[in-house]
Amino acid sequence: MNFILFILPAAFANMAPVFVKKVNFFNYPVDFNFKFRQKRLFGRNKTFRGLFFGVLAGALGGILILDKIILGAMLGFSALFGDLVGSLIKRQFNIAPGQMCFPLDQLDWVLGPLLLLSRQGFLNYHQCLYLVLISLVFHPLINLLGYYIGLKSNKF
Repeated sequence: MNFILFILPAAFANMAPVFVKKVNFFNYPVDFNFKFRQKRLFGRNKTFRGLFFGVLAGALGGILILDKIILGAMLGFSALFGDLVGSLIKRQFNIAPGQMCFPLDQLDWVLGPLLLLSRQGFLNYHQCLYLVLISLVFHPLINLLGYYIGLKSNKF
């Protein structure tokens, strides 16, 4: 079960933007307000602030959990990159920011890190599948907790 530790820096990175949304630092949209097919690429919630603090959280998680800062930062970036791809897909299908889209919301942040970890030999196919299943269950529960403690504006 130690393989579960490898996904934690990515999970920290995925959660970090929620914790820093009131920080007035680098609060500029990642998509620079560009549009594709008359729709924002990622939406107003995807900022350089979230990207910066997410990668930083991944790097810190990498140090604390894996003793590997670069791997942690790469896991953080890959999680947030996956989240950006998920947002792009949602915007193009007219799904509002924050509106749930199962299973995209549960998997977008985890697929990039799993690809990275499996390609680097840290995880095998069965471990990746197990982490996907864990993500499908725990991601909604963590979001629900964030909603009830006032960190998120929607339940999922």
